[in-house]
Amino acid sequence: MYLSLDTLKTSMKLPSQSDKLFHALAYFIFTFFWWVTIYSFLKVSFKKTIIIASFWSLLFGILIEFLQHFLTANRQGDILDILANALGTLFAILIINIFILKTVKS
Repeated sequence: MYLSLDTLKTSMKLPSQSDKLFHALAYFIFTFFWWVTIYSFLKVSFKKTIIIASFWSLLFGILIEFLQHFLTANRQGDILDILANALGTLFAILIINIFILKTVKS
């Protein structure tokens, strides 16, 4: 969370909008770990776990962008970051579903 609100000091010049890939990857990982934690430790049903992990991941992403927009002087919230976060979350859910369905059929 700190890195999401801190000023980034980098000497690397990245292509425009390339951070969206990093957002998607981060939220893929974030959602996956939410799912593993909830499913493994709380023993919640598969469907409910997917809903909870998706909800908290998306809510966190929206909150971070909101905080960047209103509480930092040198960061700005971006709707495209929220979209990239959502795509990472959706991709994680897709992979989790494919993996579980493959495991159940085996």
